[in-house]
Amino acid sequence: MSRNITDTLLYKSLLEKEISCNGISPLSSSIALHLQTTTETLLGEVGTYMPDYTLHNIDHVVNVLDIINDIIPEGVSLNRSELTILIYAVALHDIGMLINRDNAVQLKETEAYRHLLAEFDKDTPESSILSELIRRTHVERSCEYIDKFKEDLHLFHLDFEIDGIDFRKHLKNVILAHGLPVSKLTDANYPTNALIGKERINVKYLALLLRMGD
Repeated sequence: MSRNITDTLLYKSLLEKEISCNGISPLSSSIALHLQTTTETLLGEVGTYMPDYTLHNIDHVVNVLDIINDIIPEGVSLNRSELTILIYAVALHDIGMLINRDNAVQLKETEAYRHLLAEFDKDTPESSILSELIRRTHVERSCEYIDKFKEDLHLFHLDFEIDGIDFRKHLKNVILAHGLPVSKLTDANYPTNALIGKERINVKYLALLLRMGD
């Protein structure tokens, strides 16, 4: 039986912090009601154009959250904002692997696809080449999906706000990090002391956790 995001210790930690902070749990409730459903539904369709790759479905999300929980050293505590961004990042980091028929046609017309053809034997199935291009370019598309989810709030109900503050910039950078050389995590997109409301967040640490957990 599949487990849900709400079964993970990281989610339960967020729920506890929210309740102890103000007695209500809007962030964890949104994860349980909307992020879980969106992730489970859409990631379940990834295999359409990537049948040869390991399933990047809700089980993968839960497994990565479990691994990250085990990685975090004893005595290190993530705050409410950090836990929220981390859970969203794990849930959505591979969403860019989902494409439709029109996307597939567009990808096969790109310069990147033409360059990729040279890396494969001439007898390699077109579907395998397309799958590899999707894998190589999925990180950027995952970030594009986040903006689509925000625009279609009435459909997905993913608001990407903590106490009224939009956290998409930090979320995208954490997701982008799992496709970047580790040397890039030293630039300004990965601060160790960013501010969301009254809480400080270590964006670099969250990015490293996603990379290691994945």
